[in-house]
Amino acid sequence: MKADEIDLEPNTLATLHGTIVFLPNNVGSKSEACVPYLYMNKDEKVQIIKEGDNPFENSSLIKYDGTQVQIKGLFQNKIFKVFEIEINRSQKND
Repeated sequence: MKADEIDLEPNTLATLHGTIVFLPNNVGSKSEACVPYLYMNKDEKVQIIKEGDNPFENSSLIKYDGTQVQIKGLFQNKIFKVFEIEINRSQKND
């Protein structure tokens, strides 16, 4: 998988930039839920989970919904496992 012009090889540490958003996943199934993604642009997003968080609640990521961030972690099983989150403070609030 490629994100932010970085090839996301499994179990390789990476730093990604984007906005955390919660989007519907598995719509129409028993496992339907809103799950967190890092939205990088209209064609690139990756599902994320915070290390140590409950994957059914994602409670530590809810406070970042809609926030531009830099995340550090690694790609495992089609999901980016986040170890560190930094809010992008260089963006101006208009």
